[in-house]
Amino acid sequence: MKGLRNSLGFTIIICMFLLSACSTQSNKSSNGSKEENDTSFVFKTTIQTPPVATLSKAFDAYLDAIEEKSEGRIKFERYYSESLVKTPDVLDALSAGIADVGILIPPLVESKIPLNQIVHTSGVYENSWPGGKAINDLYEQFPELNEELEKNGVTFAGQFGIPSNYIFTKDPVKSIGDIKGKKLVATGDQGLIAQELGAVPVSITSTEAFEALQKGAVDGVIFNLTTATTYNYEQVAKHLYKLPIGGVGLLIGMNTDKYLSLPEDLQQIIKEVSKTHVDDFHQIYQSAGDKVAFEKIEKAGGTITEPTAEDVKKLKNMISNLLWKDWVDTHGKSSQKMLDTFIELSDKYEKENPYKEE
Repeated sequence: MKGLRNSLGFTIIICMFLLSACSTQSNKSSNGSKEENDTSFVFKTTIQTPPVATLSKAFDAYLDAIEEKSEGRIKFERYYSESLVKTPDVLDALSAGIADVGILIPPLVESKIPLNQIVHTSGVYENSWPGGKAINDLYEQFPELNEELEKNGVTFAGQFGIPSNYIFTKDPVKSIGDIKGKKLVATGDQGLIAQELGAVPVSITSTEAFEALQKGAVDGVIFNLTTATTYNYEQVAKHLYKLPIGGVGLLIGMNTDKYLSLPEDLQQIIKEVSKTHVDDFHQIYQSAGDKVAFEKIEKAGGTITEPTAEDVKKLKNMISNLLWKDWVDTHGKSSQKMLDTFIELSDKYEKENPYKEE
């Protein structure tokens, strides 16, 4: 099974001279010297997708918020489409200072940050906002997650709670039993889930999936709505079975030395944005993304089938016995508390989700 799944080191010294009424140092502020506040910091960012992609738009919104709140003291030099760093190399690139900010896909660097794989565990959450909120809380409550990143020279600077994957097929799927025997493009946890459901997981890239569907080499794909319709899968697999396979978290990492070079007030801005951008991400990636996706499915003449409560329960039990148990077996009994907390937080925020009636 394992084979199938593949943040002050330097404190800013603030001059705390006692100011007299006739002091010539009136240019000092409680947040530091004028010189410090006039200093700008340029960070190189990397992302795997082009500027027009929904993920890039969400990443830009995160970067824009930091630039705005810092009043331009933090600026980002943005590189898209892997033009600076290839996706599997982001962790090493951040550690080496080749890039300063980037998106980490935990399974690609599992051997280096094994505990951080928890954010990528399927079936824990369905929607973006609860997932993002839960991940942020998790990193506040379990310092070992941050410590693992920092051993690699990287600081946790936020996350993207990618919403749930679902099943797109060439022929309609009305129940969990209809999945049996179908060849589905699915990798990692999704591949394991597909196999457990009786399907045949096919490991090919997202860019190859359209042709495979077109030629009949596969019967469907397991992807989230935005990704699936970005690649126009609905044109060749227009039937959506909304079985909530679960969302997966991506991490926003920052070179630790670069982060620690910032004055404390700028560090605080990054921490604030890491929490508040869950709303922006939801609006950009899930709310707007899902709207476009449903329009595309309708235009293609597709169908949308909601699973029964019984089928959702079957899936949840299967994921619990398959993936969640494997997580604890792999990372030790002490990891059970981390997983339980992640699940509890996700459930809590799902009940509080301000966007669930959209």
